[in-house]
Amino acid sequence: MYYLRSAADQKKIQARAEEVKEGIAVIGAGFIGTEAASALVLKHKGKFDIHVVSSLENPLQNVFGKEIGEMLTHKHQTHGIKCHMNNGVKEIVKN
Repeated sequence: MYYLRSAADQKKIQARAEEVKEGIAVIGAGFIGTEAASALVLKHKGKFDIHVVSSLENPLQNVFGKEIGEMLTHKHQTHGIKCHMNNGVKEIVKN
């Protein structure tokens, strides 16, 4: 599990992503979470699954409203990101 709060964090995540075989879950669909998922899919599309998990109905809906949030959900899904909206995280299991 990695936190994304700085450029150094981003470099660690990208380095670790090179070793991923099954998938990555991004927790949160705000600005940072949606950008992280987009960056991962641009660099690693097809290599592994990318999931976004959020308690929001749509990404960034609390900022831009439902219409833009729905558009972002569709855009993410079009690029292969699996969106798990209206969900929370109950447990994180380290492999």
